[in-house]
Amino acid sequence: MSNVARKLFRNRLGQALVEFALVVPIFMLLVMGVIEFGRAWNLQQTMTEAAREGARRAAVFDPTVTPTQAATAIRTKIQAAGFDSTQTVITWQDCTTACSTIGTFASLGRGDVVSVDVSMPYQFTFLKRLINLVNTNSNGSITLATSTRFRKE
Repeated sequence: MSNVARKLFRNRLGQALVEFALVVPIFMLLVMGVIEFGRAWNLQQTMTEAAREGARRAAVFDPTVTPTQAATAIRTKIQAAGFDSTQTVITWQDCTTACSTIGTFASLGRGDVVSVDVSMPYQFTFLKRLINLVNTNSNGSITLATSTRFRKE
């Protein structure tokens, strides 16, 4: 080995900087992914809790409660958690024998099964471009959905 080659291999002052520059982008992508999917999971859990509360209002509380009032309770719960509930889609169904859309809860009797389906888009913030690479039609968002059934009392 020549003297020049020995001097190049002996001097390792920039090695740590190069390794750091190679590892940091991957590490930051992992950290941002954990944060982003944690936010999406938080929205999913909030929607599930709100759907349970709305279905419980429809099944247990005052029989004069309308689907609009129960849907407002669902949207209020989602809004209280810090999410924009204006894009929430709520569908009420009578699933006693076969699921069919209902207009009022007054048509339900004791023992009938009321079901609520809640769906809402989740817009990625940090990983929007990465999600667009996977699904070009998504515009950096996914649709989260949950469903809850309660027996009318």
